[in-house]
This record gives sequence, structure tokens and C-alpha cells, in this order.
Amino acid sequence: MFTFELMKIILAIIACFYLLAPWPVMAQKVNWSPPLSESSKTDYIKVIGQNDNGFYVLRSNHPISSRHEYYSYRNSRFLVSFYSYDMHLLWEKTPDVLKRDARILTFIPVADKLAEISLEWSKPESKFHILWRYYNSYGVADTLYNLLAEDDISAVDDDAAFTITSSKDANSFLIAYENKYERSAQRFTSLICNAEFALVKKSSFTIPLSKKYFNASQFLLTNDHHILLFGVKTDEEKKSRDPDRNYFTLFINNGTEQWKEYMVRTPEKFLTDAGIAADEMNQKIVVAGFYSDKTSYSTAGVFYYDISLATGSADTISYSSFAPSFLYNFLGEQKENYNRELINYSIDRIILRNDGGAVIIAEAVYTTEYSYYDYYLRTFINRRYYHNDNIIQLSVNKDGTMTWSDVIKKEQTSENSDDAYVSYAFATGKGKLRCVFNRYLKRKTQVMLAGTDAMGNEKISELFNEAQDIFILPSAAKQVDENLLVIPAYKGKEFHLAGIAF
Repeated sequence: MFTFELMKIILAIIACFYLLAPWPVMAQKVNWSPPLSESSKTDYIKVIGQNDNGFYVLRSNHPISSRHEYYSYRNSRFLVSFYSYDMHLLWEKTPDVLKRDARILTFIPVADKLAEISLEWSKPESKFHILWRYYNSYGVADTLYNLLAEDDISAVDDDAAFTITSSKDANSFLIAYENKYERSAQRFTSLICNAEFALVKKSSFTIPLSKKYFNASQFLLTNDHHILLFGVKTDEEKKSRDPDRNYFTLFINNGTEQWKEYMVRTPEKFLTDAGIAADEMNQKIVVAGFYSDKTSYSTAGVFYYDISLATGSADTISYSSFAPSFLYNFLGEQKENYNRELINYSIDRIILRNDGGAVIIAEAVYTTEYSYYDYYLRTFINRRYYHNDNIIQLSVNKDGTMTWSDVIKKEQTSENSDDAYVSYAFATGKGKLRCVFNRYLKRKTQVMLAGTDAMGNEKISELFNEAQDIFILPSAAKQVDENLLVIPAYKGKEFHLAGIAF
């Protein structure tokens, strides 16, 4: 007989089933652009920035840097597009230089305009002019160049690297370059410009070491015009096999002609990888990364180090080792020091926390080689494979302790060193860190979305399924709004932009 008690039991069983069963993932809202225009001469693409009305997409016949480094190529070609936030194309231009000896370096979004930065080379004088002009909100370009600076340069063509980066508030820009190279010294020049690209300050800095003993890796500009140069030094007195022969160093200029050096080094540990970030809220520079107990290429834990911009004082380096439970996530992965240290992980970015801590995000990047004898061709074949695997996220307090750690499982192998489909696109918003990546490097793959909240809880879901035939270009993506990530992607045979709203 069907009683009320029996009904309650049945309802309780159904409730337990729904609690234990996985709920379907709420689909992200995705808005697609129309198919991109055909451009056989501009194979590389990147979303480069935005303003209040939309975002810019740059296409070129040379790789487009994602780390603020730009090169003066002799035969550069560009295609610049501007899209509204609802993914409609507003205008598109194929820029041409206005002078015979001018070369376009790159394009920088500035307020409601787009700045074109170019170089004009004078071979007889061994000088170059840094030029700029604006494209307005309708895509109409200035018909005259503006001169920003004139200087000498250490090399031309693709050997000459220029760093162009903005302060966090986007009110100032830094253009840095090496303009004199000798066997025993490197000379760098930095230009600080305002939002109208008027020159605010020009300064030069000489490091009395060759590239063998100092390798510059990153320039930064703070809102208050502090210039930072981060790099790796080599101790001339150490032997080449000593793990601590190479160490990190940071030069800071506070607006004067003086540069102060901070050596990020300790006799206790080997600091194996590091990144820097400017903490504008707490007025300090954060240096965070990995350390090893044994070798210069493995990772036993994380370190944290900061410098006050107000006083110039630096705290001592603090450390936190990986917990055994965290290392358990890497079963089957090659490790060092009796499985107590990871290898192959390189820091991609440092996300600052409001309390002074930071989240370190790194990806396993490495190469392997495989050789075999082809009996048909009667020759040995050697193949090199490029791997972009797991992503780790580590939340570190300012005292060096780890709040949480997370591993996003990923395995990507390519035979091409600059494969556009490897790695991941990154965005933050609504209290989460988000990574988007192709599950497999083939067509008709799943595109995965991993979200990690402020407590380190990760949830991975399918953003696009195999039947949708979508293949994304992660390194070309950019977050253009608080909750919008734009990723170039193939949708079937057509090339589009996918606007993913969180």
C-alpha cells in the first residue's frame, strides 16, 4: 500500500541522487564575430587592447609579441581591425608608412584612439627617429608623423628589440631599447611618455656587463614613473656547473638619474624561476617564483620577496615548500630529488592579491627528442617535440606561506615550436581565475574551461564540444573587459573571434 511514509522515502532517495549526481554545467555566453576577412599575407593575429567602445585586433606577417617586445622588420605588413563589444566589425585598415625609410613597430591603444609607433632609420647618421601618429575612433589616420625622440641603436632589423608597455593606470607609457652594445657593457635608454605621447623624461642606463653576464628580461613602469629592469646575472667567480651561478637582479629608477640594484639571491636556496609585478595598492614591487634545494632546473617550492617603493627597503626572502599531497598530483611526471621537486615549470604571470600576497601561475613547458632508423629511406630520423602540459596555480602570502595550490591537468604536444594552438588563454573576473585551452591538438577537439575561485577550488568544464568543431588560438586571446575574453578561433572552416562572457 502506497503510504505517506513511503512517499517521503522515495523523495529522499531522489533528493540524494540529485545531490550526488553531477549537475550539468551552465554554458558560458559566447558571441561570435562575422568571419574574419581573408588575408593571406598576415598569418599572425592577436587581440591587442580596447577602449570604451570596443577592442582592436592586429594581424601581421611576423609573430606578434605577447610580452611587450617589438622588432623592426624590413618587410612588415599589418591589418588593423576595430570591433564593438557585441563582436561587430566597425572598421579595418591596411596601414602604409608615410615615409620611404619608416617601418611600423606596433600599435598601442590610447584612450579612444590607436597609436601607430614607427621607426625611421638614417643609415648615414646611424640614427633612428621614433615616430607616432593616431588613428581616430573611425579609423582615420593622421597624415603627418609626430617625432617622439632621436637616438642611436645597437642594431637594426629583427635584432633590435623595443619594449613598449604602459603603467597600470594607462596614463603613461615606457619605450625602452638598447642603443649601445659593447663587449663589456650594455646601454639602455628609456622614454616615459604621457597619454598624448609627449615625452616626459628620457634617461640612459649603462650596465658594465656583456650579455654573457647580464640578460635583461623585463621592463616595467609604475603609475608614479618608477622604471624597473628585471634580469638574470651570472656570477663570474662561480664555476659553470654551480647551480647558483645565475641569479635574479632588479634595477629600480625612481625618476632620478640613479638606479638602485636589488640582488634577488640567497645562499640557502637556488632560486630557479621568478617574475615581478608592481603592487600599486600597497606601493611595493613583488618578486615571486620557485626555488630548489638541489639543482638549478627543478622546483621544491615557492619564494616571496618585496621592495617598498616609498622607502626602497626590501624584506628578506621567505619560502614555502610543496606539500606531499600537492606533489601527489604529478604521478607519472618526471621529478627530481627523490620525487620531492618538480621540473619543467615556467612562470607565466603573477596575479596580485589585495592583502599583499600573490598568485603564481606557471605551465609545464619542455622539449623531448625521439630518434629512429627509417629502413625505407635508409637513414636516421630525429624528431623534436614541444610540450605544453599542466598549469599550476599557487596562492602565496606575503610571509611566503602558501594558502592553497591547484593543478589544472593538460597535455599538449606539438612538432612546431610556435604552434598557435598550444598553451591557454587567461582571464580573471567575478572572483575567479579562468584558463581556456584546446584539450587535444587536432580538429574536432573539446575546448576546456577551468575556473579557480579565491579559495583554490577548481572546476573544469567543457566550453565547446567536439561536434561544434571549434579550435582556438589561446596565445592570441586577450581579456578586453571585466567579464569578457576574446579568442580568435576556427569554427568549422571559417575564422572568427569568440567573445566569451563570464
